[in-house]
Amino acid sequence: QCAVMLRGVGSRLEEHHQVRILDEAVNAAVRLSNRYLSGRQLPDKAVSVLDQTGLAQKGGAVTTHIRIAKTPEDIHAVRIAAGEADLVLGCDMVVVNDYWALSKIRADRSHVVLNDYQAMPGTFTPDMQFPAKDIIAAIATGLGGRQPMQVAGTELALALMGDAIATNLLMLGFAWQQGLVPLSFESIMRAVELNGAAV
Repeated sequence: QCAVMLRGVGSRLEEHHQVRILDEAVNAAVRLSNRYLSGRQLPDKAVSVLDQTGLAQKGGAVTTHIRIAKTPEDIHAVRIAAGEADLVLGCDMVVVNDYWALSKIRADRSHVVLNDYQAMPGTFTPDMQFPAKDIIAAIATGLGGRQPMQVAGTELALALMGDAIATNLLMLGFAWQQGLVPLSFESIMRAVELNGAAV
């Protein structure tokens, strides 16, 4: 039933985005959503998620807009508008330095937690220095002069878990410990458990 509904809007999406959506992709999306999302509601909040992927850096930079509210009715838009981010969780410095990510920051509202790992994207020339100071300065400008909270996320993930893949969860945990993520500890642990990830 879900695949039929998706195919119903597929032609409009194809026309608007100038892409072709294969039936196999629709079927896989329905199958994977059923497998991983069914019954995955967390008890104390409503959550809206919009993932956006690009193709420019390391196989594509990923930005995610996440809204957390008491009820689904309290979420009126999925995308975070300019100046409306409460938290920018920067797991990759270069991605945070993008205009669209920086535009979400507002000095009197936002907090930025930034992984200090310097991942040189393929678009940088080999003799170029990583612009960490410039990136931090751009973020501080958006924060009205305040510095972002910097965390050695990748270094800690490698030391503690043996794999950089743990960086994002470690960064989320740091932000939560700072009181910047409005979820209970139980909800975060339940999400990790439902995701099938080892802790």
